[in-house]
Amino acid sequence: MNKKYLFSVRACASSANLGPGFDRAAIALNIFNRYRVAGFKAGFEVRDLRRGQPAAVEGSLMVKAIKHTLKTCGHSLEKGLAIDFEQDIIPGAGLGSSAAEIVGAIMITDRAYRLGLDAGSRLDIAQALEHHPDNVAAALGGGMVVCYRDKGRYHYQKVAVCPQLEILLFVPRSGVVTEKARHLIPQKIPVADATDNIANFCLLTEALKKGDLERAAIFIKDRIHQPYRSGIYPRSMELVNRLLDDYGIPAAISGSGPSVVAFFHRNIRLAEGLEFEGFNLIRTSIDFNGSMYY
Repeated sequence: MNKKYLFSVRACASSANLGPGFDRAAIALNIFNRYRVAGFKAGFEVRDLRRGQPAAVEGSLMVKAIKHTLKTCGHSLEKGLAIDFEQDIIPGAGLGSSAAEIVGAIMITDRAYRLGLDAGSRLDIAQALEHHPDNVAAALGGGMVVCYRDKGRYHYQKVAVCPQLEILLFVPRSGVVTEKARHLIPQKIPVADATDNIANFCLLTEALKKGDLERAAIFIKDRIHQPYRSGIYPRSMELVNRLLDDYGIPAAISGSGPSVVAFFHRNIRLAEGLEFEGFNLIRTSIDFNGSMYY
């Protein structure tokens, strides 16, 4: 029996940090998880359309996020939901898969239960689950975002980025546990490293706005997180350095890794030398709309 879908949601991938913008910057990508939502008699049913089989409800991040959203809004679970999904965001690759799932769940809950959430409330709920605002902010707002904190609450600001830029993702065949990567960063860092990152990020945003990739390749360099994590993704870090030094292409570890994100101009042909053994190459673009109903 065919389901009568009530609405659909697409949640976009994202690449966080962008080199020196550790934990505060991200960019949305035109890679999506798609969710189709129908009513259900009670509780939840989650189905993977690609595999043609039910997905686990117990322990599901999607279901956890739906319940958390309802609880935060003081709303009871009055009706069940059947959610069919198609997943294009590779999990465990540093492409914001968990952020997309959380944002998708919040948007599903908002529409299904008529919560009327504004953008700030969606970010608050998502950040409480993801614990860091960068990926969820990019998934919500689209484009390039910079997050900031005011009076204990996170906000984000979209910043201009050249629309002619496209994205190369180099995705290795093995993933990295995000929490493991996070624990490698020391609680205290040298002042010189912090000030270098501040300067680099300010100038990186200006270079990306102008589409000046030559200068972006100078300013995308990081001294706060990538050096400390390089041991868990040595080949990815080697690739970043090769792209920067040999090709002059601005590149960085995407999120907590191990994928590498690189910027290039839409009208530039890819060099044959950019095919690296052990990495799958994905050519994509910036999503300027953010996650949305469709």
